[in-house]
Amino acid sequence: GNGNPNTLLLGMTATPRRSDGRSAVDVFDEVAFEISRTDLQDLAYLVPIHYYTVDTELGLDRVKMSGGDFQIKALSVVMNLPAVRALTIR
Repeated sequence: GNGNPNTLLLGMTATPRRSDGRSAVDVFDEVAFEISRTDLQDLAYLVPIHYYTVDTELGLDRVKMSGGDFQIKALSVVMNLPAVRALTIR
């Protein structure tokens, strides 16, 4: 194009590995800096993650997918069922 050949492009992402198997890193010539979540926790920039799992016995295999991810509307129908909400609130 007509752009300045000396222009530098800076790209930043918190999620370089995508669910569709493609990598955001492949868009750029080189990675200038990266740091892991665990390193950020060790340096006290992030707090440790505490999470709990709830067995809802849901069959997500019937939820429609798009681009390697669940379709939001289809997933919200399943996740907003009264039985599911009761389990997650408990």
